[in-house]
Amino acid sequence: MVLFRCDWIDNRVEDKWVKTDQFGVTIVNLNHLFSSGDKLSDEPFISASQATQVYYVPEANDKGWCAVVQNKKPQDTYSMAAMDDENTEDGLDNEGLLVDLNTGVDPNIDYANFSHIRTDIDGIIVAAPKKRQEQKWQQQQETQKTSLSEEREVRKITTMKSIWGRQNKPKLKLEVNEIGQPCGNSATRFANFIGTQIRTKGFPLAFDDWRKVDLPLKLGLWTQAKLFWDIDQGSFEWYMKTAQTKWREFKADLKKDWYDESMEYHELISSCDDRVHPDQWKWLVDHWLTPEAKARSIRGKANRAKHTQNHTAGSKSFARVDTEMTEELKRRPRRDEMLIRTHTHKSGVPQKGSASTIEKLQTEAKKHPELLEKSIKDGDLFSHVCGKEKSGYVRVVGLGPTPSDLEFPGTRKYKSTKLQMETEARRVADRRAEYMQQEMDELRQQMVEMKQMFLSSQGQQEENNNAHRHGSHTQQNTRTPEDFNEGANNSGNHILEDEAESNASMQVVNRNEDHPGRRIANVEKQPNRQHGGGRDVVVYSMARPFNVPVAKGTIQTTDPKAMVGGEPLGDQYVEIVIHSVFKRGTLLPRPYGDVVTMGDACGKSIAWPAAMMKDNKTRTTVLGEEREVRKITTMKSIWGRQNKPKLKLEVNEIGQPCGNSATRFANFIGTQIRTKGFPLAFDDWRKVDLPLKLGLWTQAKLFWDIDQGSFEWYMKTAQTKWREFKADLKKDWYDESMEYHELISSCDDRVHPDQWKWLVDHWLTPEAKARSIRGKANRAKHTQNHTAGSKSFARVDTEMTEELKRRPRRDEMLIRTHTHKSGVPQKGSASTIEKLQTEAKKHPELLEKSIKDGDLFSHVCGKEKSGYVRVVGLGPTPSDLEFPGTRKYKSTKLQMETEARRVADRRAEYMQQEMDELRQQMVEMKQMFLSSQGQQEENNNAHRHGSHTQQNTRTPEDFNEGANNSGNHILEDEAESNASMQVVNRNEDHPGRRIANVEKQPNRQHGGGRDVVVYSMARPFNVPVAKGTIQTTDPKAMVGGEPLGDQYVEIVIHSVFKRGTLLPRPYGDVVTMGDACGKSIAWPAAMVRTYNTYVVFLCVD
Repeated sequence: MVLFRCDWIDNRVEDKWVKTDQFGVTIVNLNHLFSSGDKLSDEPFISASQATQVYYVPEANDKGWCAVVQNKKPQDTYSMAAMDDENTEDGLDNEGLLVDLNTGVDPNIDYANFSHIRTDIDGIIVAAPKKRQEQKWQQQQETQKTSLSEEREVRKITTMKSIWGRQNKPKLKLEVNEIGQPCGNSATRFANFIGTQIRTKGFPLAFDDWRKVDLPLKLGLWTQAKLFWDIDQGSFEWYMKTAQTKWREFKADLKKDWYDESMEYHELISSCDDRVHPDQWKWLVDHWLTPEAKARSIRGKANRAKHTQNHTAGSKSFARVDTEMTEELKRRPRRDEMLIRTHTHKSGVPQKGSASTIEKLQTEAKKHPELLEKSIKDGDLFSHVCGKEKSGYVRVVGLGPTPSDLEFPGTRKYKSTKLQMETEARRVADRRAEYMQQEMDELRQQMVEMKQMFLSSQGQQEENNNAHRHGSHTQQNTRTPEDFNEGANNSGNHILEDEAESNASMQVVNRNEDHPGRRIANVEKQPNRQHGGGRDVVVYSMARPFNVPVAKGTIQTTDPKAMVGGEPLGDQYVEIVIHSVFKRGTLLPRPYGDVVTMGDACGKSIAWPAAMMKDNKTRTTVLGEEREVRKITTMKSIWGRQNKPKLKLEVNEIGQPCGNSATRFANFIGTQIRTKGFPLAFDDWRKVDLPLKLGLWTQAKLFWDIDQGSFEWYMKTAQTKWREFKADLKKDWYDESMEYHELISSCDDRVHPDQWKWLVDHWLTPEAKARSIRGKANRAKHTQNHTAGSKSFARVDTEMTEELKRRPRRDEMLIRTHTHKSGVPQKGSASTIEKLQTEAKKHPELLEKSIKDGDLFSHVCGKEKSGYVRVVGLGPTPSDLEFPGTRKYKSTKLQMETEARRVADRRAEYMQQEMDELRQQMVEMKQMFLSSQGQQEENNNAHRHGSHTQQNTRTPEDFNEGANNSGNHILEDEAESNASMQVVNRNEDHPGRRIANVEKQPNRQHGGGRDVVVYSMARPFNVPVAKGTIQTTDPKAMVGGEPLGDQYVEIVIHSVFKRGTLLPRPYGDVVTMGDACGKSIAWPAAMVRTYNTYVVFLCVD
């Protein structure tokens, strides 16, 4: 007896893993089997008589699903001719001859009165040959019946000409809700406008998937829409999903109206909608004729047939209905109320397919009234009745938000860091565009006014020259205002890449540089090395706070008899020549002459207490030899590069730094995290405020010429540095055996006390302790440590490429980076290296395979985990490198955000160049004007018949020269050398600079109106950086286009002490504290203090 052992497909749940579509085709999922024989109760065997031969045809787009095709006739007698018989069902059941059912029927048929449609049964018209759509509309209009002598118009194609014709007119307003969905009266009109972008403006259709459409084309739709509509940036996701829907619907309409499989190919090609390019139409026809497209169409029709709940709201979106019901109910409607409203006819009868659901909702609402109080986050009534949401869409809410966006139970609480960063970067770029547009308009207006002044003065000068009796003066400057390029009027399409100063809290005045307005005394005196001279030191404050550095210098001598300022030095003081000043206002303990403050002492000798200074380098002496000890990496050579060319950074094709400066750049990122006050009071990198993380990237671009493709690598590196810094702090400063007050009082100077207290409290929690135990256990499993030192995988890859004259394989990379210089493999990697070498000999064909095809490394070491590729390094993910089994396409949302950011960054480069040219033109025009004014004054003095009155009394000094600083209204106070306490007072008149007047009144109901001192967020923390007035503490207040939030306050800055301090939440061209003078900024509430003004009366005898 012959038995067959079978793999049984799980059919225990109806229509789950075994389905039958409307065409009678059985579809099964081969990934879900049961009764395999592993259990005693399984019966995997059948007899031969019970077996039937079938074929499993894989579905093109549903992985794991197959269509079951049965062939009852042996293959060698298969009738090929019978396949052409249109009367057979699926061309599969071809046994025997069909019975002639028309025996005795008169073949003479009167075709004139014969109907080709059966009336005895209900049929389905699959497709019918079509004529051109416009001919159909024309025929309908010609045959349109009239009612009461009035002709009814047939609906035409929507073109939205009234909107497309609004060139150079104000943008249309669009009201949106809190999740970015249009909800006002213009919502439907805007959706129709998006449809015309797709249908009437030649948008490409020759793609089988929206994700394959070129990103610049999709992003161009958004840019195009913003030319006509005042769109909120939060609507970007809704817009893209709507455009995708319109694109798919348009292709479906084209197929429905213009495609018929019964037509010849040349007929299909020649007949198409006039809105579609012939090449696009040919691609669509060729695609629809493929087996994959046909199978996809069958599945789509089957899925569409299951959708029976159709809304009755017409053209109104869920967002519009939500807004109307909110006004009606005086509260936000629940989702069950939304479904009942949008799925009930005006007569009050529920829509047929929704009647049962509506009844269930009403019944459950009576049984469980407590569900009516629950929100979406807590599991509302709708979820209780209708179940969980599918990914990407929320029922009865509409396009735009996803379940994770609305924090549905069971969804991920955080988006991926990559998506968060791309979204935030795109929003910042859009906000900067708005501010830069305003600034460009102001600069153009100033150019026009200056040109008019110049022409007016030229006319007056010409009049004086003609009337002059003793000759005329020759004009030296022959350039005219027309020579200037007025093309700046077309520069509105660019965004300024702000060349703000760095975040170095210590603005250094180099002793070898010549600073305008300040002459540095040349110190020719040589240090006395016999008395401890020659050492570079940091000078610290003598007053509270004591640990604040105020200057740097070099010790001249410690000889008590040395004279400084006419007085002996003494035992407790040392003589120091000051080179760099951090706190100009610091009073000297022993002033002399005009050297009273630290600012006066730059380049001069002073006496300073020996106890209040520290060596700039730490040294230890071993056996009489002096040896330097490695200090904290500060990268001062980079942070001090204000107004200098950016450092070059070589990157590979996947955005990883690979040149000689790669290690230096990675160390620089570490200093951003460790030494610049970056917040640590978060247990997860994803919880860190997005503006702060994006600020790191903006800050790095001030010093490095970074390729935009390195954004992902940079963010992952910053995350790694952030985690490592917290781990180092815990290792060096945290000890559970210590008392709590001891832990709090002992911390690294680079960490703010509040941040340290949060970390200690967090590490003491049971959750953090459990997490630490898991982390240590996982770390103990990691035994393969590389031996490349500070070199990254990208650098090793570059070096090996030069050496081998080809790209190294991953197995070669692992062997190189896990083998010591002596040639001995690293202990934990020895077995893996041996396996790689063995498999390379056994399977030499694997050496030729790439990552996409499954290389030797994958064969030996297995699949990659998500988010990281071994022996490649930070940056790319397995899907980026197209590993087998990974998704071929990134999400549309991530693609669009990435492309939008890159476009904005490219525009910034061009905008920067144009702004520089415009500023240069303004400087030249001012010089021309002043030269012309000087010649005119000379003519007027020599004129014997009187003088002409100057009509235009405005001078070039009246123009805001802040264009040279990107319009930031920064005071350069008397060209101070150090500018550590550069004050911009709102009540003083500073020559050459006009301070922006802030007319916005403080909101006193939300804590506004208080004058405060703004303190540094970076080390040293207790250093004031500015003064200002709190506008509001309302978390919903908007600053720079973003809500203020709970931890920030809005402050209008009046006086600036530290111009280079970077803002935690920059916007537009307001990046540093110097840029913020006269403007509103967001600043952490914990880093501001109220101050009072005291008046001191001096009694003079």
